[in-house]
Amino acid sequence: VALEPRTGAVRALVGGFDFDRSEFNRAIQAKRQTGSAFKPLVFAAALSRGQTLADTLLDEPTVFLDRGASAPYQPENYTNKYYETLTLRAAMEASANIATVKLLNSIGSDAVIDTARALGITSDLQPFPSLALGAFEISLMELTAAYGAFANQGVLVEPHLIAEVRDRQGATVHRVEPRVHDAVTPQTAFMMNRVLEGVISDGTGRAASRLGLPLAGKTGTTDNNTDAWFVGYTPELAVGVWVGFDEPRSLGSKETGAQAALPIWQAFIEQAYADGTDEAFALPGGIVQVAIDRHTGLRASAEAGCDTIINEVFTEGTEPTGYCSRAQHDLLALPYPFQRYSLTESGALRIPAADLAKILDHEPNVFLIPDVEELEAHTADGVIRIRIERNFAGEEPPELSRRLIQRYDPETWVGRDGRQAHIVWLR
Repeated sequence: VALEPRTGAVRALVGGFDFDRSEFNRAIQAKRQTGSAFKPLVFAAALSRGQTLADTLLDEPTVFLDRGASAPYQPENYTNKYYETLTLRAAMEASANIATVKLLNSIGSDAVIDTARALGITSDLQPFPSLALGAFEISLMELTAAYGAFANQGVLVEPHLIAEVRDRQGATVHRVEPRVHDAVTPQTAFMMNRVLEGVISDGTGRAASRLGLPLAGKTGTTDNNTDAWFVGYTPELAVGVWVGFDEPRSLGSKETGAQAALPIWQAFIEQAYADGTDEAFALPGGIVQVAIDRHTGLRASAEAGCDTIINEVFTEGTEPTGYCSRAQHDLLALPYPFQRYSLTESGALRIPAADLAKILDHEPNVFLIPDVEELEAHTADGVIRIRIERNFAGEEPPELSRRLIQRYDPETWVGRDGRQAHIVWLR
């Protein structure tokens, strides 16, 4: 599907490869799981509620518990690795599954569904954590129009195939007036444009960066490579591609959104813009740009380690106030179980004694130096020493939560690297 975000006019549509064999229009009538192509709607919901692209999430083995669920939910990343501490921008570029489910949980499933509805998604969506990873079926037309709203400064124009009807004399007897409404703010739309441009330049859609156009988009792949998606846009055109079988089955072990759908999208865009374009995504008022450290999400500083700088965009008033420090970078160099804990104002890692003991049992390259209350970690970047504050008990979970956890065997909740999974209660 290719449509104009500003008018909603569908400029091109392919519903199948042979109309004589099947009149079923897959672009409009088929609904399939979208995989990671749904993630931008989760991020748009978070940005609409005050989160920023510099906020951080810890991508680690995680078990999500729901008091009403029959079993825990433990998603994994497509790459079978853990990305540790990520900014929201980095989480989108890496298409980090665990971080995205955590993001959904931080704002609530209902907030994501509300944003999806505002962006024109009418298909059935349910408030489960798997919503974050595109587990519910949506049509290609719906998802392409939703992305188009980002290109159109947050305004959704209802897609339509017919502009007007004329009689035999050429007089207009009916003109289509598509519904138009504000789906997200212009500021949220601009931040989505920027982060999805990052997917093209530095993420799973980087193969399209060679076109040299203002492009934004996202790949999507479902379990067993059953569905492959790429939905992307320029300021003038939103294009969505889905690849799959009518009877769901694997496309092949390597047929991801980037391998199966992106090349089709890229070839279409290349022809549509054979003469190029000078138009960029419109910058609305109320946006500020701040130099931040890419890893911590804090303002850039002259301290050692804080030299990986990017210029990030924020809704005015939400930009970070804190500055990157050496202690923050040292914390991110430790194994990710330590990254669950925060630093004191003086730069010491505040970790309960019982938690510290459990983590050290599984971390052979990290040692406690009790005389000076420091940890010594032997990392790929060398030896790191960080002060600790451990003389407190930490928070005990409520009695109900403890009883519910005991229904399972939490010792079996481990990541693919053998480390103990973190437990998160669903909102």
